[in-house]
Amino acid sequence: MWERLNTWLELHAPDDYRALRLPASDAAINSVTDGAFPLCDELRALLQHHDGVPLLRSAGDPGSFLPGTRGLYGTQRLRAGHQRMRENVSWSVEEGTDSLVVGETAHTHWIPFAGDVTGQELVIDHRPGATYGKVLEYDDEYCRYEPRWRSLTHFFGEVADALETMSRIDHYQPQMREDSLSVEWRVG
Repeated sequence: MWERLNTWLELHAPDDYRALRLPASDAAINSVTDGAFPLCDELRALLQHHDGVPLLRSAGDPGSFLPGTRGLYGTQRLRAGHQRMRENVSWSVEEGTDSLVVGETAHTHWIPFAGDVTGQELVIDHRPGATYGKVLEYDDEYCRYEPRWRSLTHFFGEVADALETMSRIDHYQPQMREDSLSVEWRVG
């Protein structure tokens, strides 16, 4: 799943590659959901390779090599993102707006795993059933998260394909930054 993209970054975008953190510990991985449910195997495997990248402060920071200039979250940010999802669901139930929130913009079994500096995130669905393991992306037109990739493996495969050929993923176009040490994704 991860090796092809990892190799491409090491060879062609060394600043992005160096931004990748060392593997997460089993204890850190297990703490992401506070025992509410286990992480899907693909997310667990990713964290066993790299515990995300440092917090992005601008779209040009090393580590923002995913479409939408997103960076991978480490276990602390995964845990915080999952906690935020649970809080949003809880608040919506208390306010009676759960039909607008639960399964639309938040869910207790969703874990944000990558994001940009504006808060746009990619989410992995951990709900049992047909959506389990799918990568969700926020759809501005419908104001909700929609399944975009069938798995992390599919997502990283598509990213690797796009980087190897410098071809688009939907409206995201990859290119090398002027310093040629990292990737940026243009919208257009």
